[in-house]
Amino acid sequence: MKAVFVASPEGVIVKDVPAPHPKDDEIVVRMKVCGLCGSDLEKTTISYGMGSTRLGHEPVGEIAKVGNNVTGFKEMERVFTHHHVPCYSCYYCSHNAETMCDSYQLNNLEPCGLSEEFLVSSMHIQRGGVLKLPTSVTDEEASLIEPLACCIRALNRCDLKGIDDIVIMGAGPVGIMNALLARDAGVKRVILIDPNEFRLNFGKRMGFEVLHPINDEEKTRSIKDVLSGRGADLVVIATGNQKAFTQSLKMLRKGGSIVLFGVPARSSFVNIDLSFLYANEISILSSYAATEVETNQALKLLADRRLNFGSLITHQFNLENSESAFRCAHDALNAMKVVIVNEKKK
Repeated sequence: MKAVFVASPEGVIVKDVPAPHPKDDEIVVRMKVCGLCGSDLEKTTISYGMGSTRLGHEPVGEIAKVGNNVTGFKEMERVFTHHHVPCYSCYYCSHNAETMCDSYQLNNLEPCGLSEEFLVSSMHIQRGGVLKLPTSVTDEEASLIEPLACCIRALNRCDLKGIDDIVIMGAGPVGIMNALLARDAGVKRVILIDPNEFRLNFGKRMGFEVLHPINDEEKTRSIKDVLSGRGADLVVIATGNQKAFTQSLKMLRKGGSIVLFGVPARSSFVNIDLSFLYANEISILSSYAATEVETNQALKLLADRRLNFGSLITHQFNLENSESAFRCAHDALNAMKVVIVNEKKK
């Protein structure tokens, strides 16, 4: 069968690998659709800052094989499978920090989510990593569960109560998702910033204020002007560009907060005036990944169909054309969310 891997030193390659066979407590899922995440793109570069380079963590498919001891699942059922699950018994899990669980990043799909079929372990099955899909959610829409869940967790961590103005740096798929969630939560003003004209226009069509200044000084001045000279209550950095962090400090009001959401490149260092953070009571937090709590919330949101998340998908590529898919998503000249489909889905 076909599967997609990171090439050396950069890019991706489609390889033929053996098809998986489940043990008694495992299942095999036939991939139907898998979204490309920004972290997938970053994994194909030598500057990626995280450990794993396994591709495809937004897979949707149907169960192809069920182990003899597995209960609650059967062949042909449509499912979304999360690539990581926590242990739910360690210190971090017992303190509401499940994504910090030591075993969380150690488990994954085999060989990866970007393959014709992938193996799902007993750990994933037992710990809420496999979600059955309702008929009201299409395969393509379901491929948005994981990134949407990550956005839900990020905004939950910063608590939107009392937040009137949010600036989102990066108007890509997760930037727009964060914007839609914030507006739905009652945030009065959501402003998108991105150098990509296509993505800014996309956000504008969805009813958001957008800003594409020519330089950093103008960007800061424009935000201050738009927000009555005060600055934003919250800045969500939905990009891995380290410049966005230093820029965000200049956009915040006193007592404002920053959420690091996009994956920074390896060895991304910034110089910060600690006296500025102290005197202005600036809060900085990061948000990594999601758990079954947020994935279930994301699925419910998609099933409710109140927010048009599905419109974010602009391009589809067959699995064998994954190299073209990655180029399209990386260039982002006229693309938002790129998904890969398995032509051999039955």
